[in-house]
Amino acid sequence: MSSDSLGLKTVYAVLLIAAAAAAVCTAGCITDCTFGNPVYDGSNLIVILENAGAEKNASVQITIYSLDNFRQVEYDTLVSTVVLRNGINEFSLPVKLKDGRYKLYLYVLENGRRHSAQIRDISVNNGIKAGADNSRADNIAADNTGADNTGTV
Repeated sequence: MSSDSLGLKTVYAVLLIAAAAAAVCTAGCITDCTFGNPVYDGSNLIVILENAGAEKNASVQITIYSLDNFRQVEYDTLVSTVVLRNGINEFSLPVKLKDGRYKLYLYVLENGRRHSAQIRDISVNNGIKAGADNSRADNIAADNTGADNTGTV
């Protein structure tokens, strides 16, 4: 076996290990869906989701944690099957939130696998429309397709 052949095998082995490490590090992070700032209207959690990819069937999961006395306690989990169209999608999920601060873990699942995940904070105060940002115009990302897909799930 020549030293050139041994050196080439070493290079291939290093490249293979680097590719495997990159695949592990990026698993679950590739996404074409982005959540806007959710808003609570007194009886529904309104979620804005921009899908930059093709239309797809997916599940939206929101795990809600109440933030009280420097603690984070699981409050509720909402799961709904949706059709994500290309562009802006708006979903309304019924939930009863008491006054207080909440941390929302937002997920898009496809075929049982997490496709996108983001965390948002909201505050609820006496049934007043509450969210990270109450301005819907600021809440929706620029939409080049002209689509505005809304619905209740």
